Amino acid sequence: AMKAHLLATQATTGHESGSWSFDHHHSGHPGGRLCCTSLAVLTLEVYYRYLPLYQSTGDPWEEFPD
Repeated sequence: AMKAHLLATQATTGHESGSWSFDHHHSGHPGGRLCCTSLAVLTLEVYYRYLPLYQSTGDPWEEFPD
């Protein structure tokens, strides 16, 4: 849900292309485009960095052969 929202609200034209600006949000006005873009990028990075909770990556002992 968050990924879809962020990708849908990213600016795609002009000098603002690739950035976010949430003027209606509490951090949009004081932080500006830089703050909004930074928070959006960090949110998307966390999505790819960590495994979902309780997901197994396989047998942990496979890394340590006898």
